[in-house]
Amino acid sequence: MKIGNPGLSSKVALYVSALLKDGLRPEIVFHNLEHTSTVVRTAIRMARHLHLDSRLEEILLTAAWFHDTGFIVDYEHHKENSQAFARGFLMDHWSSDKIDLVCACIGATTVPQRPVGILQNILCDADLQHLSSPYFFRDLYRLRLERETALKQNYSDADWYESNLAFMRAHRYFTDYARKTLEPGKKENIRRLEQFMVSARY
Repeated sequence: MKIGNPGLSSKVALYVSALLKDGLRPEIVFHNLEHTSTVVRTAIRMARHLHLDSRLEEILLTAAWFHDTGFIVDYEHHKENSQAFARGFLMDHWSSDKIDLVCACIGATTVPQRPVGILQNILCDADLQHLSSPYFFRDLYRLRLERETALKQNYSDADWYESNLAFMRAHRYFTDYARKTLEPGKKENIRRLEQFMVSARY
């Protein structure tokens, strides 16, 4: 994250990494440091492809680092808590207007996503890049395990596949970059998920 203020950018990465490593409950097996790091890397690729200036890239990647820190506090209100973590860390470094942009990006990743502007579009697409990933079914298993343990929500195989299939069919990426590079993988995962759902019903 070598952008804008390299010293602060490194501090953000180190702070959030330590926060997630030390603060997350053991049952948070999907929304963890691995997921956050993947979102950050994806956001970097998209920002560079779209030639964002250093100030916008710094805002974007700071939001990417903080966007799921709130899972440390509470599952159902994690976005509000993620924004609080970001504000608490950044208040001594940035103007309130700049911090507001970070928090707006974090809030935009709330599902259903309704981003406004290029920064929010990028972060939303990066946050759901796993829908296109070759590791999608590993992540899907982790997400199911996380929800069952953290929220006490139990699913049959058929119900789990069906709910995720409905989500993926309704989902749309917001940037041209994601539509070109991520959508094909998502379509393949939808095809495979349809097969899993059929098998689970019989």
